[in-house]
Amino acid sequence: MLFKQESTGKLVDVVDIQSLMNPFHDDIAGQLQWGEDLSDPEIIPKADLRFLSGEALPSCWINSHYREYEKSANRFKSVEAASYYGA
Repeated sequence: MLFKQESTGKLVDVVDIQSLMNPFHDDIAGQLQWGEDLSDPEIIPKADLRFLSGEALPSCWINSHYREYEKSANRFKSVEAASYYGA
């Protein structure tokens, strides 16, 4: 899968898609796509990758705590509000 490295503007072919989607991995193995020959896989930080359109990676791929705010907000709802079905 191809991405753009933000710092250099070069294309990166991600070798292991599972590590890309795993929020507990900060780096991925990727091959830079420039020149005629394929480069050897190197370690690239996920924070430096963008989709080809320029969009950032989804937060669920980068931040392992991306839903903690949502859970803490739901925890403080009252039990009465949760059990009210309307009149």
